Amino acid sequence: MRRRPEPPGAYRRDPRGAGAGVPKPPSACLTIRIPPARMSETHVEASAMRIPAIDMVKGLAIIGVTLIHSEALGRSRWMTLLFLHSVPVFFVLFGTNSIQWFERHGGRGATRTWYLRFLRRVLIPAWTAVAVWWLLVLVLRPGMPHVKLTPHLPFLHMIGYFKWVGISWFVTVLLELALLFPLLALITRRFGPGVLLALGIAITLPLDFGARTLRETISPEHWFVFGPRFLLQVSFGVLLLRWLPRIPRSAGFGTLICLLVFVPLLEQISLVGLVEIAKTIGTTPLGVVQLQHIANRAYALPLTLFLLFVMQAIADGAQAGSKGPRRFLRPAATLVERTLRWLGTHSYGLYLGQMVTHNALIFWFGGACNFGGCSGPLYDDMSRPIHTAWLAAGSFAMLGAGHALLAAVDRLRARGLPLPDLRV
Repeated sequence: MRRRPEPPGAYRRDPRGAGAGVPKPPSACLTIRIPPARMSETHVEASAMRIPAIDMVKGLAIIGVTLIHSEALGRSRWMTLLFLHSVPVFFVLFGTNSIQWFERHGGRGATRTWYLRFLRRVLIPAWTAVAVWWLLVLVLRPGMPHVKLTPHLPFLHMIGYFKWVGISWFVTVLLELALLFPLLALITRRFGPGVLLALGIAITLPLDFGARTLRETISPEHWFVFGPRFLLQVSFGVLLLRWLPRIPRSAGFGTLICLLVFVPLLEQISLVGLVEIAKTIGTTPLGVVQLQHIANRAYALPLTLFLLFVMQAIADGAQAGSKGPRRFLRPAATLVERTLRWLGTHSYGLYLGQMVTHNALIFWFGGACNFGGCSGPLYDDMSRPIHTAWLAAGSFAMLGAGHALLAAVDRLRARGLPLPDLRV
């Protein structure tokens, strides 16, 4: 029997199988317009996989990262309850996007394709940013305590451990999780995301309980780049795909209630209050500190789900019809949606640009950052808004330079030079 052709505009079934037959709403895909000469199946497929709410949350998170590094909001509640959790939110969404990729590309050769993709998408841009860092070091000659040049430092940078490069720990952890993720995808395919989440809890919880001891044992520098401490966030991100592309209202409001439970533990607790809480629950003040640390780490899970729900509502408001009261909010919702989606789409490039800018400012003005925070002339003398503006300007400048470099490579490839396609 001949199959009837699908009518124009018909939606295909969900390749994951869940909700099969349910049309996928137009808002679930982000269309990236690429000139026809550069269009490829990889680019089209990548654009079709994007979920607007995920890009919007990533856009908000990169704003949070900028505010963390400039300390513009100090220890306000905006920081403790939202922006300080930007990096764990990134790792949750890394798990979601990665398992989505494996579900669409599962099969023979998927692991090799995954590693080649991350070489082009993560490692090569990081090498480019670190090359600029080396140029800054050779020109500004910051010396100790900022940089200690050793014979093996270039080798460490080549394998992805960017020692002495400020705030580069995120990139190193991302590379570790990328190397590990094919195994996580295999566990998910064989046993389900619930088993992976249980495994993430079993690994992360002991690490969180012993975080203070481990930092002292292996040094804070090595603890920062220890990727398995984020397995809980990544495994929850894998489970999170079940609620996407549309999160039900019950889940959104449920996570809001869950976040309110976390708030007392995330607030600053005085020493007297610490002792009183310890007496009440029958533990020591150190036990309360550990409980607060674990709550701080787990807070990113419901926060990510709630932010996705909020961004989904904003995206819906941007597509509201011309009738009804919601039409008055449409211009503002459209502006917020487009801005956050653009920032989220380019969040990794913006982070690398911010990394280079942060190091340049530290080298020039003086200062230092460690596990306890940042200090020095840069943070004591420069106003926080100006520092934030410098970081943002450097991020955009480096992103623009990166795109210009990609365009130059494209032109050389079009002339027949055997250069790799670096676009993903």
